[in-house]
Amino acid sequence: MGRVLIRMNLLAILFVMSFLLILAHTSLASSLQEQENALNIIADFAERFCGDIPLEGYGKDVDLTGKAKAELNGVISKLVNIGVEGAAKYQDQKYRGLLQKDLVDAIRDSTNCRLIIWNDLKERLLPKNRPPSPVPPVSSTTLPKQWPLVGEETFTEISPGWAEGNYANEHLPRFDLNFVGGKYRWDMEFVNGREQWVDAPYGPSTDFYLAVNVKFIALTPGNISVSLLFGRATSKDYAFRISSDNKFALERFDGAKHEMIISYTPTSINSKESNRIAVAVKDRQIKLYINSKLVGEYKDFTFTGGKVGISVTAWNPGQSTVIDFDNFEYRRKP
Repeated sequence: MGRVLIRMNLLAILFVMSFLLILAHTSLASSLQEQENALNIIADFAERFCGDIPLEGYGKDVDLTGKAKAELNGVISKLVNIGVEGAAKYQDQKYRGLLQKDLVDAIRDSTNCRLIIWNDLKERLLPKNRPPSPVPPVSSTTLPKQWPLVGEETFTEISPGWAEGNYANEHLPRFDLNFVGGKYRWDMEFVNGREQWVDAPYGPSTDFYLAVNVKFIALTPGNISVSLLFGRATSKDYAFRISSDNKFALERFDGAKHEMIISYTPTSINSKESNRIAVAVKDRQIKLYINSKLVGEYKDFTFTGGKVGISVTAWNPGQSTVIDFDNFEYRRKP
C-alpha cells in the first residue's frame, strides 16, 4: 500500500489521559485549583484534536504525525508545570513512545470524545462536594434556543405541508398518518423491514436546531426506530435514531451505502413515555440530545446541509407500530 494520511476522531484518548492524571490523583486532591487547571488543559487538547487527529503510515503500521506528537508533548509539559507528578515520567522518550502508541490504538475506534473526556475526568478528579467548576464542559449542552424559528408544530389541527391520510402500499398494508388529539400519529404495519419517512415542509439548512417529541404507543415484538432526518439532499441524508430497546445511533447515507457514525448505544430513553430528541448542527459539528441531555456528537467536514424530516423504521418482517410525534421545532442560525 502507498503511504496514506488517515484522519479519525479520538474517543479512547479518554482512557490514556485519565490514566496519566489518575497517577497523580493524590497530589491533585489537595488542590481544587490544580484539578481545574489540569481539566482546562485536557479540555483544550480535546477541543483541538478530537474532531480531526492525523495519523500516517502504511496499512496497520501507523503513527501520530510530527505535529500530533508535538501537541501531545505540549500537554505533558503543561501538566508537569502545574504539578501533576504522574505526568513527569512521560517526558522520558521511552514512556512517551508508549503513550503515543496507546493514542494511535485508541484513535482507531473513536467517537464522541469531547463529551466523554470531560465527564470522565470531572468525576474522577474533582471532589463530589466541589463548588461549581469555572471550566466549561468541552461540549456545551446549551441548546440554540435563540436562533430564529423556521417552523413549529403542535399538531393540534391539520398542519399545512405535513402528509396526512392513508398511504398503504405493497410494503405497508397499513400506513395511516393522522392528527389525533394534538399528536401526529403514525399507525403502521410492515411486510418486511424498511424505513418510511416524511419530509418537513420547510427549506434546507446548514446550521440549525431540530427537535420533536416521540412516544411509542404500540409495538409488536421486535425493534422499532424513530429518527430525526437532516442533511437531506439528492438521496443523501443523516438519521439520528432512537430505538424501542432504549438505544440511540447516528447514521449517514451517501446515496449508495449506509454508514453507522455512532453505533447503537444504550441511553436513558423511556420507551413507555414521551422523549424529546434533538439535533443541533453548527459549523459542521453535529450534536445529539435526548430530553435536553447531550448524548453524542460528531464533526463531519463533508456535511453540506439539506432538508429535514422524521421517519420510522421496522427491522423485522411483519412488525406493527403506532408512534406519536408532537411539538416539532425547527430553528435556523441567522
